[in-house]
Amino acid sequence: MKIGTEFGHMYLRYGKDAYKKAKAHGFDCVDFGICCLSGDLMRGPLEKAQEYMYEQKALADEAGIEFSQTHGSFGWFLEPYDEEKFKDCVMLMKRSIEMTAALGCKYCVLHPFAQDDMSANSEEKKKMTWDFNAKCFEYLLKTARELDVTICFENMPFTVLDLSYHETMLEFVKYMNDDHFKICLDTGHLNCLRGYNLGEVVRSFGDNIRVLHVHDNVHFVDGHALPLMGTIQWKEFMGALKDIKFDGVFSMELRYLQSPELDEFLFDEFASCAARISRHIVEKF
Repeated sequence: MKIGTEFGHMYLRYGKDAYKKAKAHGFDCVDFGICCLSGDLMRGPLEKAQEYMYEQKALADEAGIEFSQTHGSFGWFLEPYDEEKFKDCVMLMKRSIEMTAALGCKYCVLHPFAQDDMSANSEEKKKMTWDFNAKCFEYLLKTARELDVTICFENMPFTVLDLSYHETMLEFVKYMNDDHFKICLDTGHLNCLRGYNLGEVVRSFGDNIRVLHVHDNVHFVDGHALPLMGTIQWKEFMGALKDIKFDGVFSMELRYLQSPELDEFLFDEFASCAARISRHIVEKF
């Protein structure tokens, strides 16, 4: 199994040299953070955005790095509803799919839309959230099918969002019933919802899992820590991936990438350590 890393913040730090850096750290692949890109690329002419992605593909090819997935623009909160913000959000998610295709990548990770009221998760709110997500992702799927990009629906760590829970999430994916709508399993997000066995969830999702966000925590806090630094049972997780014959990338999404306090030496040391831990888990567990 190949190993990868979230890349948006690494690119913000190193620019065009980031691909060679990722390779030197020991990674095979990167998760390209479209969500980190500037507004002129996301809201300007599509041709300009596509040209930018062609340049990124050339840089990655030169460094020997593959794109395992992209992370698209984030979904918006449903309450209080703002028509202009909603339209802008959907446009950015659509652009994310278009830019994923330009990169020659098959998978674009997108978040669900969620309610902003954290006080309750009533049946009314559950239905509203379900219906809203179904409508929005049906619209986005038109572009995904046309460009042969698979939307990977990510599980969230929010206890008040019904779609955070794997049973509802799997039901939703089956409801969408489309080969271009599958799952991004985020290990740390699931661990925030105490009481779940990660291996059992992996087996229940089965081949609907197309990409991973790998990180650890100690429950409740979405810390995006290094694997083996929290409470996730990694041997159980890897055993479940083998059981479902997962053939994707062990792709990390770690908090250190966002730290401005790390100088270049410390950042390189941390990234190389992260790659070594990834390789150890993939090869030994």
